[in-house]
Amino acid sequence: MKKYILFTLLLTSLNIFAQVAPDYYAVQFTDKNNNGYSLDNPEAFLSQRSIDRRSRYNIDYKISDLPMTATYVEQVAAIGVEVFSRVKWMNVILIKTTDVNLLDEIEALPFVESYTKLPNKDLANPSTHQTFLELEEALVVNERSKVNRYKSAQELEYGEALDQIELINGVPLHEQGFMGQGMVISILDGGFVGADERIIFDSLWDNGRILGTRDFASEDHNVFAGSSHGTKVLSTMGAYWPNKMIGTAPEASYWLIRTEFTDYEYIIEEYNWVVGAAFADSVGTDVINSSLGYNVFDDPNMDHDWDDLDGNTTVVTIGADMAAEKGILVVNSAGNSGGNSWQYITSPADGDSVFTIGAVDYDGNIAYFSSRGLPDDPRVKPNVCAVGSGTVVANPNTDDITHSSGTSFSSPTIAGMTACLWQALQELNNKEIMELIEASSSQANNPDTDYGYGIPDYALAYSVLAIHETEKQTSNVKHYPNPVTHILTIEGISEDATLEIYNMNGALVKSYALRSNQVDLSNLKSGAYIARVISKSDLQSFGFIKQ
Repeated sequence: MKKYILFTLLLTSLNIFAQVAPDYYAVQFTDKNNNGYSLDNPEAFLSQRSIDRRSRYNIDYKISDLPMTATYVEQVAAIGVEVFSRVKWMNVILIKTTDVNLLDEIEALPFVESYTKLPNKDLANPSTHQTFLELEEALVVNERSKVNRYKSAQELEYGEALDQIELINGVPLHEQGFMGQGMVISILDGGFVGADERIIFDSLWDNGRILGTRDFASEDHNVFAGSSHGTKVLSTMGAYWPNKMIGTAPEASYWLIRTEFTDYEYIIEEYNWVVGAAFADSVGTDVINSSLGYNVFDDPNMDHDWDDLDGNTTVVTIGADMAAEKGILVVNSAGNSGGNSWQYITSPADGDSVFTIGAVDYDGNIAYFSSRGLPDDPRVKPNVCAVGSGTVVANPNTDDITHSSGTSFSSPTIAGMTACLWQALQELNNKEIMELIEASSSQANNPDTDYGYGIPDYALAYSVLAIHETEKQTSNVKHYPNPVTHILTIEGISEDATLEIYNMNGALVKSYALRSNQVDLSNLKSGAYIARVISKSDLQSFGFIKQ
């Protein structure tokens, strides 16, 4: 009798375990027919801000923009599985079930193309390897090489964060009044513990610049749990605590989006990332910062190899490029594998349209851990670098600042300052902003797999393309395209004129007699330049970027 009772208890325990540990699947639909929405009426499924972005940059609406067909989702759920996420851009739903026999019924539905099994989240057994976030926590925070240097009274307001902003020459943009006003940044991360409590973020909360939160990773739907990693990331951009720390975009607005598990690594997180990015798009985000990367998972069968990092293969990279296609600037950390056997970037940093950020120290030397670009790869990765060794960040646990190392912190430093530059130059699209920053960086003429195009100079990038209002009003000279690859067209010249081109050190590098309104710049090296159009009656200057 006792044996029978024990056997019954064992069966009950196994049944309970099965209920709490279901299998996970991605179900691919064939279409979005009969879903009640139309590309002719985007107001029904996108915010006005998202629509304005598409209008500003002439971006077409696509099927991926449409919500998924609700009746399809309902029919799958009616079979007896739990639908827990909709990956709109990929027309995929994520389901979980303990009954594998139901999958045949799902696959038989006329609108289901296929299903893919995803690894289970075995919460009873933590990862046997370091996740992306855990790897970063283990990095050594090197002593800062620039300390106790003289700062003016105005500079002192930045506190210790001044040096990391000065390295990318961002202070002049702030002095011009560009601090992120009107720009929206979404942070995709593993949690924002303490972000709702720390003084350093009071300015964001008090002025309504935390626009909202979403949790696409946990069933608790609480972004202020899980990890404090996102809190540190947010501080590099949104901090405003004069004389302690000011971030690169203290007056931007933010969405806090949780897509990442903190102690485990599963392929499902890549799908979560795409869901988060689609949400960010729908609410009108300008810039996404993703201090995340994927290559090794708890299930080795899901691991990515170097061949997968071709910019077109992994789920998260496809999603990141889709976000860029919709006009969002996607800024992503390169990764922290420079000092281990992997060495190279992870996904989605491999995306062609992703702005991938490496890490340097305060003297501009590449950090040992900063992931390198793949050898013999035509893509330049990382794209640029910023301080990621001993970066000043908020302390999530107390009202103070601390230092952390990793490309997770160089990435948002760039994301925030780029938002300020884009605020100033909104006529440029996301791709043009990236190219402008690259062309204004320290290695613009000789990029490599360590630094990419180098360390940006944001003041230079702004000065090259900024046109003073007085010049707009008084001059008839127009020039395009900018950036230019081969042919520069100059309009508004009524007589023979001379075009002089100077580098940013003021040296004359080229001079052309303008016999027509087109100049072939094919032989001009890539970089930032100042041009002067000189005629008997006029002198007009403008900046441009040569790719």
